[in-house]
Amino acid sequence: MSRFSYIRAPARTGLLIALLCAPGCDKPRPPTRYTVLSGKVVACHTDTGELSVRVSQRTAKGPIEQTIYCLITRDAEIYVNDKFSSIGEIQLGDAVELVGHHDPDPQIERFVISFAYFDHPLPAPPIPELIPAPPPVTPDSKDQP
Repeated sequence: MSRFSYIRAPARTGLLIALLCAPGCDKPRPPTRYTVLSGKVVACHTDTGELSVRVSQRTAKGPIEQTIYCLITRDAEIYVNDKFSSIGEIQLGDAVELVGHHDPDPQIERFVISFAYFDHPLPAPPIPELIPAPPPVTPDSKDQP
């Protein structure tokens, strides 16, 4: 047996593995950059975790308003009026601040949310009932000198 036969067997195995794995291997994507967006909720689908937000962005030509489609992941943190909440408590018209990243898949244009803070106005608290003031204290005639 020649010494080349020891080299050919691993080389063939390595080539076979490379050919089998090549179609499934993709070039690694660069890390995503997290950004902050703020706007108002236009639509919310609680069953799918999809959210549409009207965002105003500043550009050199002036502010531009656009609707961004978002996806709230299962591990996203959602706060409504400083309280940890679920997606079911989101209401249309809520002011929102989002932290997330744009989906790296170029065919899907959406913003993947990892943190969301919603602020919807609460009704004013009821006016408390005031108790009447106690009657003024009158000095007793016995206590006087």
